[in-house]
Formats: sequence, C-alpha cells, structure tokens
Amino acid sequence: MSFLYAQADDSQVLEASQFFNAVVHQTQNPIIAGLAQESLNKLNQEQWDEIQPKPVQPEQVVVKRDANQYFSIPTIVDKEVLSSFVIDTGSTYSLITPGLAQKLGIRLNPNLPTTMIHTGNGLIQAPLVTLHQVTIGGITINNLQCIVQDLGPDIAFGGLLGMNSLKDMRLKIQQDRLVLESTH
Repeated sequence: MSFLYAQADDSQVLEASQFFNAVVHQTQNPIIAGLAQESLNKLNQEQWDEIQPKPVQPEQVVVKRDANQYFSIPTIVDKEVLSSFVIDTGSTYSLITPGLAQKLGIRLNPNLPTTMIHTGNGLIQAPLVTLHQVTIGGITINNLQCIVQDLGPDIAFGGLLGMNSLKDMRLKIQQDRLVLESTH
C-alpha cells in the first residue's frame, strides 16, 4: 500500500473514486482518460476491495478546503483539459488564466470582447471568452463566460469559478466542506 493511500480515510477514497470515474467517462482526451483509469485501478486494489462507493447524486459535489483554506476542485474544461479551480463567491465572473487559455487553444487578441472588472488594483478591461463545457464531478456547466486574467506568479490554479458559474447551484458550507448541488 502506498504512503498516500495509507493516510486516506474512506470518504477521501470515495471522493477520489468518484472524481476519476467521472474523468474516465467525460473526457475525450485519451491521455487524461488513461491516467484517470490508472488511478481508479490503484484505488480499487485488494486493500480497498471492501470499500464500496456509496451512490451519490451526480448533481452534487463535495469540495474540501485545501491546505491554503481555498475550496479548490479538479475540473475538466471542454472535455479535454484537467485543471484546478477555486470556488470564488466574491467574483461576479469566472476566470481562467492565460496559461489555461493557451492550453485550450484560445488565442488572446484585441478582437475579443472585453468587460470592465474591479480588482485589488482598481478597474481593468479584461478579455471575455466562452468555455463550451466545464465539468465539476457530476455537474456540467455549458457555455460559461470567463474573463482571462493572470492570478499572479504564486498561484497554481487554472482559474476561479465565480458566481456566473454557480447561479444554478445551491451552496452549503459544512465545517471544512462546501457542497455544490445542481438546482436543475
């Protein structure tokens, strides 16, 4: 048994199984699907055979706070790029970084529509793009408008999920967990 799994509790193994299962079935990228399947196989080795994932609503996702106290979640963008996003209820728009935009093949040019946003450094004009599909566990958001903005050199996230991505969800904070539930 690996050191990582030895420290995992049943709920963490269940959460990881559900995530990797969703990745396997939703991505069209064979590399991502293969890596997710390998991770599923590791989770299902003999020492985990007795753990049977409990059925959960596919429209519900539980997000645990990370070490920095963010609610961050692995997300599949446009069925091919896996990136970590932070849930940001203080942001009107969702955001992707220029690096994620590049991975998605989005060309940033002066012809893109823009919108004015308030940042810690004041009012700025930011490019606005549409992501065709964003998948968070069993929840899929279609045609999500995002601004493209750098989050700074020390940030390892691909973006932020702002209120425009959460508008059709119910959010509940339970201790160190955020429960996202689709209202559709």
